[in-house]
Amino acid sequence: MTNEHESRPTCGRITALRFQKQRRDWTNLYLDEQFALALPALEAARLKIGQILTEDDVAALRRAGELQALYDKAVAFLAYRPRSISEMRGFLRKKKADERLSAAIIEKLQVAGYVDDRAFARWWVENRRQFNPRGVYALRQELRLKGIAPAVIEEVLALSLIHI
Repeated sequence: MTNEHESRPTCGRITALRFQKQRRDWTNLYLDEQFALALPALEAARLKIGQILTEDDVAALRRAGELQALYDKAVAFLAYRPRSISEMRGFLRKKKADERLSAAIIEKLQVAGYVDDRAFARWWVENRRQFNPRGVYALRQELRLKGIAPAVIEEVLALSLIHI
C-alpha cells in the first residue's frame, strides 16, 4: 500500500529555507537546489529541509503567500485612514485579487477589527464634523458612496445628531 505522498505527483525535496534580507518575516523556499517561492515565515516554520512536497503542497504554500502579501498591502492601505468594506473590496480588485481571496482577506481584517463599516461611518461623520462640516443629506450621500448599508447610515447619523 502506498502512502499519501506516493500517490500524488511530487514537486521536489526542500533543500533550503532562507529568510529574506529585506523582509525578515518572509522565507525563500528552495526545492531541489532551485528557488521555488517566497512564503511567510510562519508557513515556512512548518516545513523541514529534506521534506518532499507534492504539487498540491506547493500550490497551497503559494496561495498562503499570496494571501499574506495581499493582507499586508490591505493593512498598509488602512494605515492612511479607516476604510469601509466596499473600499477594501475595490482596493483588492485593483490588486487583481480573485473573489475568494478578497473574501478571505476581508474576513481576516474584520476579525482583527481593522475593517468595520459601523466604526468607519462613525469615524467619517465625526471627521466631517470637525474638519469639513456637511449637512445630514451630504453625509448620507457620502456614506452611501463609500458602500455603507442604509440601516448603518441612519443609525450613525441618528446618534451623531444627538451629540451635536
